[in-house]
Amino acid sequence: MTIADPTPNSFRNQPDERDDDENRRRAAMLRQLMVLPLAPGQNRLMISHRANIAQAFGKEWFDVKEGEASIFRIENGTYTLIARLQLDEWSRISSAFRR
Repeated sequence: MTIADPTPNSFRNQPDERDDDENRRRAAMLRQLMVLPLAPGQNRLMISHRANIAQAFGKEWFDVKEGEASIFRIENGTYTLIARLQLDEWSRISSAFRR
């Protein structure tokens, strides 16, 4: 696995600091970024605030916790939720890869 240089985006302020049209535009942009095709063996890491995630992906993400990760499968321009990992699960998962 390789890690590419991060690319900038325009998510610069909190949703409550923007108007509804701007919130919708940014949510649409996040959903579009989510489904961009990946080369075989590639993964995409996207980091955002809870409010942006909830705005883009719906009410199921209003309870997203600090440090939580959502893992999606991206296929044919759509995304499917595979798992949601909580912060306290990261050490257990990473230790499985150190064996």
